[in-house]
Amino acid sequence: MVTYRTVLELKYAPIEWQLTDDNDYETLTWPTDYGKPSKEYLDQIIIDETGIRAEEPERLAIKNRLESYPNIGDQLDMLWHDMNNGVVEKSTTFYEAIKAIKDSNPKPE
Repeated sequence: MVTYRTVLELKYAPIEWQLTDDNDYETLTWPTDYGKPSKEYLDQIIIDETGIRAEEPERLAIKNRLESYPNIGDQLDMLWHDMNNGVVEKSTTFYEAIKAIKDSNPKPE
């Protein structure tokens, strides 16, 4: 999920800012040597990255969903196992690519 922390880490890594709550701009402390980015600016970056332009109740629902989804690695692992177990069709480029990697790098027994 894209949060204020995500944006700040990507755009302002060298600056020693602090953020208590990843989703609350008011908890952002900024060194006085640098101009602090506005809430509106950071919000616009989040909107641009996620496409979420929802009003507050809808944004909260989307935020809750994003926080609840398993991480992408776990999602891909679930997909792989479903394909490998025949739940999902195996004749896909995704399956073939992952199978080739797994076959050439087997887990130790």
